[in-house]
Amino acid sequence: MLRGYPIDLYLKKKQMIGSFFKNGRPGFFSLALFIAFAGLAACSSSKESTSSGPRNYVSPDYVKRDYKKILVLVRVDPDIFRKRIEKSLIKEFKGRKYNVSGSLEFVTPELMKDTIALRNKILELGFDAAIVVTYMGEMSSISENYVYNGNIYSFFYGAYPVYDVDTRSNKTRYFQADFYRLDGKGTQWRAGFSADLSGDPDFALDNMSEKIRKAMENDKIL
Repeated sequence: MLRGYPIDLYLKKKQMIGSFFKNGRPGFFSLALFIAFAGLAACSSSKESTSSGPRNYVSPDYVKRDYKKILVLVRVDPDIFRKRIEKSLIKEFKGRKYNVSGSLEFVTPELMKDTIALRNKILELGFDAAIVVTYMGEMSSISENYVYNGNIYSFFYGAYPVYDVDTRSNKTRYFQADFYRLDGKGTQWRAGFSADLSGDPDFALDNMSEKIRKAMENDKIL
């Protein structure tokens, strides 16, 4: 088995149920997408990741190189959330001078089902690598904090601040990031990331995009 979980076995195990934001549902496209990018991953051990925290998977034969054009593809339903996340990733990587482009203009769910057409289209557009971010699911939690509500309570000639209990529902979304070379076999790099979208979702997605970019640089993928 491939360390970092082979995508074919992982997708069979992980059939997640839940929402993305409030109404969106996590959607898994066909495994054929990954076959179209690189073929099935071979069984082997990974290089040691240099990222802090849990080790990321790095293909043992991966060699860092300069890429002419990198596709950014987010796998999540519906497309409105896909667009939002791709926009954040593109902004982050372009800000560091990487030549990246999004997938929304030409990668449709229908095209993903036709692996030959998908691969031909990607090559036709000049891509030589792809960053694929897949939504895996969410975890909900409740937090309670005592907060000052701005009022003062007077009692026996004394003044005391009034506190209320602030109860909040928090939802953390989990994502898997992969890096594919169109001339390689299987994922060349894989890592897990999370985003707490309970507050400002754009800030949380930008923060996650930055973490993905830094992890890829620390692991000498880019």
